[in-house]
Amino acid sequence: MTRHKVKRNEFRLANGAMVNIDYWTDDKSASVAAFDMDGNQVSRAVFHASVASPADFGPDVQKALVDSLANALEYALTRNPDLHVVTV
Repeated sequence: MTRHKVKRNEFRLANGAMVNIDYWTDDKSASVAAFDMDGNQVSRAVFHASVASPADFGPDVQKALVDSLANALEYALTRNPDLHVVTV
């Protein structure tokens, strides 16, 4: 599945790592996760939202869902990193 960068700045986690939030979609769902500069997933979870029908997943709905998921993920990563950031 092809990942795309969410239109937002990369940001630094409490541990100093720089991350981007990427998204991917199918015909009726959107998913986001955070990735480091090497492309490794650093968010423990993938945030996901879906609609009942592909007809309900137009460009405006897709953009709104991706933005909402990205906001929630960035908030979780920065406010509670012990729970949401993968440690190696």
